[in-house]
Order: sequence, then C-alpha cells, then structure tokens
Amino acid sequence: MQELKPPIIILNFKTYQLATGGKAVKLAKIAEKISAKRGIYIAVAPQTVDIYRVSKSVKIPVYAQHIDPLLPGRNTGYITAYAVKSSGATGAILNHAEHPLLINQIEEAIRICRENKLITCVCSRTYVSSRSLAVFKPDMVAFEPPELIATDRSVSTTKPESLRMAIEGVKAMDHSIHVLCGAGIRENSDVVAALKLGAEGVLLSSGFVKARNPENFLKKLTEELNV
Repeated sequence: MQELKPPIIILNFKTYQLATGGKAVKLAKIAEKISAKRGIYIAVAPQTVDIYRVSKSVKIPVYAQHIDPLLPGRNTGYITAYAVKSSGATGAILNHAEHPLLINQIEEAIRICRENKLITCVCSRTYVSSRSLAVFKPDMVAFEPPELIATDRSVSTTKPESLRMAIEGVKAMDHSIHVLCGAGIRENSDVVAALKLGAEGVLLSSGFVKARNPENFLKKLTEELNV
C-alpha cells in the first residue's frame, strides 16, 4: 500500500452512474496506472457497495465516501468503519459538504476510524473550520468551499487567500496534518497553484469521473507532479 505523502490526489466517485459497479473498477484501474507512472499517491473513493470489488481489483488506496460514527451492532442502514475496513477500504472521507456531520460526530468518527486503522480525510467549508477540525487530529483536512464544488472555478485560483489561511490554521494546530484543497479542480494549473500555496494535494470528483477520456484527464492533471 502506498505511503501517505504529498502530492496526494483523492478521486471521489460520488454516486455517478459513470463510476458505479464495473465502471468504478475501470476508473480505479486508470488511477492505479497513472499512480504507478507518476509515482504519486492516488486514492479512489467509490460508493460503499463498490468498495469490495474495487479493493480486490487495484492496489492503490480505496477510501469510503462516508462513515457513520457508530460501532457495529443494532444499527440499520448505517455505514461503519469496521464494515468498510473489512471490505478493503484503507481510508475514509468525512464531513463532505454533500454529507455533513455535526462537530461531535466528526470527532467520534475520527476516533473510530483511528481504532480501525483507517486514514481520515475531513472536509471543511471554511478556513476557520479547517483550523477547528485540526483539533481532532485527522490525517488530512480538505478545504472545499461548497459554492465551488462541481464548477469550473477552482478554489486554488478563485480563493487563494482563503486556502492559504486554511493551510496556516491547520499547520498551526498540528504540522503533521496534510492539507488538501477541493472544489473546481479541473486543470493541472489548478493543482500546481494549490501546491505553490502550500497545499499537499487535491480532492476532486466530476472533473475525472465525467471526463470524456478519464485517463487523458488524469495524465494531464498530474503532469510535472512526479515524485
């Protein structure tokens, strides 16, 4: 399994039909191919029902898109860290703008993920909340202004000062936490701009999943990012 080190790219498949079932496996294999070629950390986050099939098909990290802060037991319809870990996941995205958690739930989810040896990437909407979430010591904080998600306006070029402040806030709390940025990441220049500002990677979805040619998209996105 790859070591978590910059530059980090996490590809969120969300619930797109283009990234469901066998198509999720196909996209994951593309990510694996580019990860090997560039020598960089690329993780994929398929839907929960696809974690097992994807994790059995590739050797790159597979993340859950969400977990509920619950232990295994009398809970119906929830997603536990134990379940996704047992299915082959090595990490989890928490508190995405499309699946937010309460602050106490975030703290508990991080704790449970840690107990299950799952890497955590916690999303934050503002630079202020980025610093606040760092208190819980996740492995990564991903700064994602909701208004830029699924647009062609990247956070690294549209809100560079907010990104800079998010990075500074997190690092002030714990320098070991990796800071990513998401929302509107579609070009190599978006990634380069983010890294120059001090970010250690990016979190993206539709740019890759909905690309006419996902492999070419990921090749271009990762140009000059070779370790």
